Amino acid sequence: MKLKNNSTRSIQLIDDSSILQIFRSKKWYRLVCSLIVAISCLSSTPKIVPKPTKQKIKKEKTALKHEEKPGSLELSSFDAILKRYLFIGDFSEKPDKRDISGSGEIFWRYPYKLAPQTFDLHLPQEEMTKMVFQVKGEGRLGELFAKGRVEFLNGEYDRAHETWLRARQTFSQDALINKRLEFFLGVNAAMALEPHLKRSKGDMKDPEFKRMINRVSYFLAAAFILRRDTADTQIDQFAPWGLYNLAVAYYKLERWSLVVGAAQEGLTNLLKLGKSDYRPKFRQMLAEMWIKNDDLLTAIQELDTAIRQDPNPQEAAKMFYRAGDIYYGLNNFDLADEVYGLGSRIEETNYKFSPSQALLRAESKFWMGKFSEARELLQAAVEASVKKDNDWVLESGALPWARLRIGDTLLAELKKTKPSDRKKLSDAVRLAYFRVETDHPQSEAARIAKIRGACMDLPSYEGNNVKHARSLLEDVQMKKDVPENLMELVNACYVSSYSDRERTPEMVQRVKEYASKYPNSKFLNGMLPAVTEVQARNIDPYFEKGYLFSGTEFFEKRRATLYKKIDEKLGRNLFQAYVDTSRSDKAKEFWNFERDAINTDEQLLRALVFLNETSPNKTTKNNLGHQKDLNRFITQAEKTKWKPNPPVQTKLYLSRVLSSNNSAKNLIWILNASEEWSKEEKDSVCSVTLPLSSRLFDSRKDKLAVAKIRERIDSVIPEKWETLLKENQTCAQSWLDLEAKTIPLNDLIQRYEKRATWVVDGPWLERLWIHSEELEKSGQKDAAQKLWQKIAKDAPPSSFESKMAKTRLAPPDTEVEGLWK
Repeated sequence: MKLKNNSTRSIQLIDDSSILQIFRSKKWYRLVCSLIVAISCLSSTPKIVPKPTKQKIKKEKTALKHEEKPGSLELSSFDAILKRYLFIGDFSEKPDKRDISGSGEIFWRYPYKLAPQTFDLHLPQEEMTKMVFQVKGEGRLGELFAKGRVEFLNGEYDRAHETWLRARQTFSQDALINKRLEFFLGVNAAMALEPHLKRSKGDMKDPEFKRMINRVSYFLAAAFILRRDTADTQIDQFAPWGLYNLAVAYYKLERWSLVVGAAQEGLTNLLKLGKSDYRPKFRQMLAEMWIKNDDLLTAIQELDTAIRQDPNPQEAAKMFYRAGDIYYGLNNFDLADEVYGLGSRIEETNYKFSPSQALLRAESKFWMGKFSEARELLQAAVEASVKKDNDWVLESGALPWARLRIGDTLLAELKKTKPSDRKKLSDAVRLAYFRVETDHPQSEAARIAKIRGACMDLPSYEGNNVKHARSLLEDVQMKKDVPENLMELVNACYVSSYSDRERTPEMVQRVKEYASKYPNSKFLNGMLPAVTEVQARNIDPYFEKGYLFSGTEFFEKRRATLYKKIDEKLGRNLFQAYVDTSRSDKAKEFWNFERDAINTDEQLLRALVFLNETSPNKTTKNNLGHQKDLNRFITQAEKTKWKPNPPVQTKLYLSRVLSSNNSAKNLIWILNASEEWSKEEKDSVCSVTLPLSSRLFDSRKDKLAVAKIRERIDSVIPEKWETLLKENQTCAQSWLDLEAKTIPLNDLIQRYEKRATWVVDGPWLERLWIHSEELEKSGQKDAAQKLWQKIAKDAPPSSFESKMAKTRLAPPDTEVEGLWK
């Protein structure tokens, strides 16, 4: 299963380092209101907080059990976890791989599968029998009700179906009678479904099972959806059961929009009845639908609400795991690990263990660089899966991969190990891979383990059988029968066997060919020092090809002997390389080469990134020049006419400026640039202009900032109001809210008087009502009454605002009149 990855964040959830999602997603703003509504709802509403900084994550991250302190979240009871946990609102997709070991090793994701979410029909035979109650009546109708009931109770479901179906056709004009018949037909179909369910084991490819589940969904939908307005207390008490099974039937039939309708109707019905039956399941189904619809924020909200609203350890563990799957599907391993950990802790307190979830949590820890913790989880999952009496086992085919990853955790630690312990750990790595080869000889994991073992024979891994390793690797290269990521490892080990031992032009050629084929390979870092020794002073090609880390490393290692004097070209290359690789502090000494040579948007943005990231917290005599440069280039940026369609790197600069401590100073030109870059987008005023304008107002309330915001307001609201009202009422309302925050109340009222032609409904009606109340509270009763009169006259009579306005305008009751009320 692959979770979708479009980001869904409100303004409060936008992470400065992920601002590029503004340009990638056109529908993010729709979910701003989801969060706003969620924050204002009941206490069971999901609690979502902005993504914390890396420093805060590192500081607060949960330790291993043997390192934990009493009272930590991992050691807490289910009730304590329920009170203290928070879901993080970061739904941006992260890189699927990370440079985790620092050793140049090549690792990749193994084909683990997220367990598909399933929901079971609830078909309690005894209770269902009682649902078909006796219907009193005379004549033909009473006869058909009674006859069908007898047949139902005798297990003659086909005959009961025919009898009640005939009655439904005969009395088709009576809604109440039809509702009862449709309910009985639905219960009858559910009873008849049971043997098909056992025979087919729920396989939707079974035509008879699919036919029967279609019948169940048809009649339950007729009774509880189509006839929801036909009240029948005897049947309505079973509505939660009916709507739950209807939602499950639709889920199995993959009729996703109908699942949403049935689940939402179920929640509404439970609210009317004051019950909570199936409520967590309804919310879990809705969460699955939001996941399928790429709305991860709402999915997390549904899971959070279900956990808090109906606390149940077993269900909560499943929902924490599912939330972990969402983060895992976005490659957000840090959050996935923490959420998986909560589910795991809850299960442990109930003496349960899930190897499949342990495997996914271990994978998250692996890509976080927590190798020993990942290995501990993997070993536990493997041990649980090989026990004959254990029901909790890994998914078929996952065991070889789990064992292979155990070897990977050891390999990732190898080159970080002290030289005195390296030989022992190297032997442990060889043994781990050898076990995969011997225990799972026909698996893909075994082929990888064999190649890993060959690499272990090289000197860089404390090996000494180079000839044997080269022979095996050459054989694989000739056959070319392995996946590309594995072939990269084969070639990397083969070329490393030369770069580790030889300093010849032939070795350089081999590395060059490898670099041409795998320009982003992590193994290149281990090969390049040998090449640079042969290609002594060849630094320009690194910058020309974009190998910025290699170029700066080459420079730093040989600076004392080769670069006592730095010319302008090298100085500018080094400045750009250090800034582009997020090392602005190292770029300081080369700033003078770049300062007066800025001609393009990219150079200007790079300069702003550098100046903002290196800006000191306090201004002193020593850094006045730096502050002057920063102010100078901010002014230049505010006056710049930005070119459209910039490259991705240019947008990344913008993200880094927003992450700096001085981001507020830069918001005006960021707003200008963002609008230029997104002007071809249909909803840019909602997805770009609105959130950045709001952020500008929240960060700066000086005259210039307010003037820039009012420019946007005066442009967007008059020109695009009708369009926004038709296409995105949420966005329209947010523009009115922003206008209300930035303009004094009396000035607003004058503006509103010019909007006499606007239809008094929706966001406009809500805003008029809010301001009428504000005027009344501020003592401006006459102005408030004018707005109430307009609302009472022009707003829909059924609207809340219209009724309240009429109440406000009505004269107060006399003492005598009050007696009659």
